[in-house]
Amino acid sequence: MDHLILPEGAEPYITVPYRCTEHYDDGDFLTYPERKGWTREHLLGEGNFGGRSSAEVEAFFQTWLYFGCLLEILKAAGVQTKAQDFIDHGDELPVVTTKKLSHMLRKWKRRWPKLEVSPSCCCKRYRDIVAKGCGQEPCWKNIDHVRHSTAYHTTMTILDEVCRFIDRYCAIDRREYQTRQTVITRKSWPVAKEISISIAALGYTLRAAADHIFNSLLSERSNNWSGAGLLKERLLQANWCPKQVSKIMREFAIDGLYYVAARPHKEELIHSSCTERACAAESLLNEKQYIMKHVTDGCCCQSVAPSEADVLEIIRWGGTPIVTWARLTEDDEYQLIVTDFTDKRIPIPPMLIVQPEDSNKSRLFPLPPRADFSTIANRSMPMKRTRRGSFDSIIGPTAPLCRGIGIPSLSYAPKLPEQLMHPPTPHVMTRYVAISHVWSDGMGNPTGNSLPKCQLARIQQMVDELDFPDRGSEKHISFWMDTLCIPVNNPHERKLCIARMANIYAQATAVLVLDSGLEIISAPPVAERCIRILQCSWQRRLWTFQEGILAKELYHRFKDGSYRMRDFQTERDKYQKKLRSQGRYISFLGLNAAGVDACISFAQFTQMHIKLGVLFNDSPWEGYVPLIEALRYRTTSRESDETLCAATILSIDPTELLELPEKAGRNLAERRMELFLQYIGQFPRSLIFNRFPRLQRDGFRWAPRSLMGSHPNDISDIEEEEKENYAMFYKSGHCFRLGLRYPGIKLGPMTPHFGTRVILSNGENRYNVELSPDEKGSYPCWEKNLQYCLVMKRIPTEPEGGSVAILGSRFKWEDVDLRYECRAWVELLTEKEEADVCSEVLPEETYWGIK
Repeated sequence: MDHLILPEGAEPYITVPYRCTEHYDDGDFLTYPERKGWTREHLLGEGNFGGRSSAEVEAFFQTWLYFGCLLEILKAAGVQTKAQDFIDHGDELPVVTTKKLSHMLRKWKRRWPKLEVSPSCCCKRYRDIVAKGCGQEPCWKNIDHVRHSTAYHTTMTILDEVCRFIDRYCAIDRREYQTRQTVITRKSWPVAKEISISIAALGYTLRAAADHIFNSLLSERSNNWSGAGLLKERLLQANWCPKQVSKIMREFAIDGLYYVAARPHKEELIHSSCTERACAAESLLNEKQYIMKHVTDGCCCQSVAPSEADVLEIIRWGGTPIVTWARLTEDDEYQLIVTDFTDKRIPIPPMLIVQPEDSNKSRLFPLPPRADFSTIANRSMPMKRTRRGSFDSIIGPTAPLCRGIGIPSLSYAPKLPEQLMHPPTPHVMTRYVAISHVWSDGMGNPTGNSLPKCQLARIQQMVDELDFPDRGSEKHISFWMDTLCIPVNNPHERKLCIARMANIYAQATAVLVLDSGLEIISAPPVAERCIRILQCSWQRRLWTFQEGILAKELYHRFKDGSYRMRDFQTERDKYQKKLRSQGRYISFLGLNAAGVDACISFAQFTQMHIKLGVLFNDSPWEGYVPLIEALRYRTTSRESDETLCAATILSIDPTELLELPEKAGRNLAERRMELFLQYIGQFPRSLIFNRFPRLQRDGFRWAPRSLMGSHPNDISDIEEEEKENYAMFYKSGHCFRLGLRYPGIKLGPMTPHFGTRVILSNGENRYNVELSPDEKGSYPCWEKNLQYCLVMKRIPTEPEGGSVAILGSRFKWEDVDLRYECRAWVELLTEKEEADVCSEVLPEETYWGIK
């Protein structure tokens, strides 16, 4: 394992024992077991590995899968070496070492120089470009690629064989994806975990090197290896949340896992009740017990709030209130100065023009959607209508807007005069920094818009220290922070702010991330910084996801300063090139490392989402499935916030979501999700086969209850669809339906005595149907007065392969509609087992209205 990198100061912590009883014989790799008297059945563990002892089995597999793999691949590459180069006899028992592997890989690289291609040629990045290439000279498609060589074929054949055995015996949490998600019981393998992980780490490195050296970046082979159970144990022993461990295990390859597990920091939260789907510790945060934190323990400075009147007025104008902790003059005390940010004239909603009796200055109040003008007239106050036409479409009270003002004169203006189209504050700022923080770190305030003076001074200093592009010479830069700028005790204005949240972060000059886990450490080297950012709480919260992807410039605050993510990406790329020049192929830092790029380096991810955000204005459905993947490991203490955040990411106006009554309680999250689905409008038709916990109301039973906390298996049956195959979500009568076309099977009459397994017959074939339980372990009950149908991806034609399906029910007089009941798995039977129910197979283009 010496060829993998470790954090600075960390020592190699996995010692791989040398258990071989003989050297590899330098013969053909694939036929080595046959030469040693092993049959295919013995290799698969049958008959206790052919009646061999545990020591014999362990010695054989280390000799074959480790040393045989290593020596044969290097030999195919033209690099001569011997097994003794990788054995350290030392003073005690011999151990396996890879200290010389990097040197061997450098020799390999020198023997296979990278071919020069025209900088203008783009064929390498696209599979489906014209067969003859782009016409540039030399074109990537027209050169003699070493990836077509015998050496490349030999290398990949050997690695594929090794990977199959590691997957068979060392897979962690591998599941039978297409049935009921039952865990496969794997054969016990009498090979030490240290040896298993060394084989996987070697295989991973050799494949990474081969892909780079043979110029095979477009290879369809993945470089995913099992065998990291030892590393998972270390993370759980460090009190890591099982959900976070699951994320790390699935997104990092073995090189990244080895680095993370070398020195995992201890988690302070208690994760004993957490699962791989949900972190119970983070969801237990209670607003009633919330404590604002000072910069230092023992500090008792006062809390300061911005002017509520100024904040509210700016929000009502459609502006963005921003604050500066500063003094107006040298003799003044520090205070929160409220200003408005604007870079263009803001569309103003219909307004109430309010003129107090003792003043010539008018105040403006935007009317809520569908406001009831008659409620104002009923206050027995003079009123002047300035709008032409009727008010028939205006409903809902607006009197609270005018409460306590003492108004003798009101007028209603659907469009303001030109002279009034300017913000109410004289000082207009053209730049600000948006603060993105973790609420549990103590910089929130559930009861008011204030923070301790010490925190305000610290935040202002950190903002002023940012060296973003076009910083200018201003002494202080204003900032926006939800704790200060979203009114806590004014529901209408609070909703206006939440609806504009995406614009607030997208318009900010920079976004500064404050996370207590990062602020206590000085910025470490690039690899360690990468891991630290991945592990921080900010990476796991729902709202911070939106705040990060919308940022023009993203900065993370460490103890010794703030670091720009764009600079980090450049630094990371240089570091990876340096490692490769040393013969060390560490992919978890590279551009193709999903765990790093999707979770840390928002540079490309941000650009993609900003671009998608424009497209989502007309087609939010394009972002629905990617959003499921993006929110997989995010959490929030308020379930009902999920759709608000998702809507703003997909450029959906969340106003109607916010207008749903708060008294809905726990059902508020589901009611918002139902409305959110209506905004999306169409979905990949295969979404109906998802494994998520689902909504319960008819019309929505096919849909996920939440996009967060999903398991990768939950969407493994969702396929990329052509636009014409998308399912349309529509309302017919009093119920919504998802209209789609799939083949199916219509079941004959059912009775309550049938269980979760049913055998169907259509006269020609027999099908075994197994129902899947919901998240509570419950199954639907058969009812004799209902018609049941299976909607299937395909009708099985071979006994080896089955098809995922959903079971639906409808009244016998219904033709298209089908009420979702549960998932199912359907297989073709070859045995002559007696059928329970007669059935009819329905064609490919059968139309269904799933509800």
